[in-house]
Amino acid sequence: MEIKSLHLTNFRNYQKLDLDFEKPTIVLSGSNGQGKTNLVEAISFISNLKSFRQDERISLISQNQEFAVIEASLKKRVTTKKIKVVIHPDSLELFINDKPVKSKTEFRSETKVVEFTPRDVFLFKDSPRDRRALLDEEISKLSPAHELALRDYYKLLKERNELLHQLNPNLTLLDVITHKICGINSEIITRRYGFIAKLNEHLSQMFLEVSGNKVDYQLEYISFIKQTENSPEAIYETLKQGLEEDLKKQTTLTGIHRDDFRGLLSNNDVGLYASQGQQRLCVIALKLELIRCLEAEFGEKPIAILDDVLSELDLDHQTTLINHLQGKNQLFITVSSLAPQIEREIKKKGEILKVTNGTIAKELI
Repeated sequence: MEIKSLHLTNFRNYQKLDLDFEKPTIVLSGSNGQGKTNLVEAISFISNLKSFRQDERISLISQNQEFAVIEASLKKRVTTKKIKVVIHPDSLELFINDKPVKSKTEFRSETKVVEFTPRDVFLFKDSPRDRRALLDEEISKLSPAHELALRDYYKLLKERNELLHQLNPNLTLLDVITHKICGINSEIITRRYGFIAKLNEHLSQMFLEVSGNKVDYQLEYISFIKQTENSPEAIYETLKQGLEEDLKKQTTLTGIHRDDFRGLLSNNDVGLYASQGQQRLCVIALKLELIRCLEAEFGEKPIAILDDVLSELDLDHQTTLINHLQGKNQLFITVSSLAPQIEREIKKKGEILKVTNGTIAKELI
């Protein structure tokens, strides 16, 4: 799939932007603070309906404006669709081919984007919450049912925690909610274990391709229940045993909302023992494997975004990453500057556009 054109209105520092993409690789070059990341953020937003910067929605809207608009012409195989998002401070309006779409899941299914950002290098050192978010986001791209299950789970979790906060909670109602939440726990855990196993099939090979080093690289899902013991009944017994502590702490201490995963490089925890350079390559290999999984599932290559990532890599690894993606995926790259060798590689199949204070120069530079 490819974004053929992008139109922004009141998005960050773009009051009005109309841009056509003529080549599959697009480099956005310019000094910091000019709007390079803002532009690729808009492309990511139409896929995920949230910012990869994790900013509040209101920050996406230009100052003194009431809303922002992102419009894109999306080519998928032989069809082209018009995708549009109107961003309000507290709501979104979604359109496909000018027809309103109520379901965020339906809207998100149209566009598949995988982002590489500088923050990703800390994936295995960041909080489990960030890793869970990545895991669930990627599973939801493959299975909309996973997103719906998560929504139901967190609704029930909120209800359970509100009961636990009460001075004298209704234990019968608490048990009813606990039974319900156990089934969804089991469903989500099954998908998470399965997705990790799918990634692990090619992860070591992907690490070899990006690093040149042949080592075992695997992900390990860390759950409160073993995969072989995962069932609603077993989860219920686990929550039942922890009920006293839940009542004492006034919160649900066990469940998928506290699970995690870690990377293992030669059986050593990436977050604890890998160098920063190794961690960076582990994350890149993981993101490339996510791209491969999406293509295998849907028969289409997702859009790839490299936001200020090349500067974090040496020249050899820059070349390897560019060669892996260029010509296979539509590729958006933001940079302050390019090494001459990388610029030559880019110009084979791409264009380099200059970003200056929210304006784009179409000429090659």
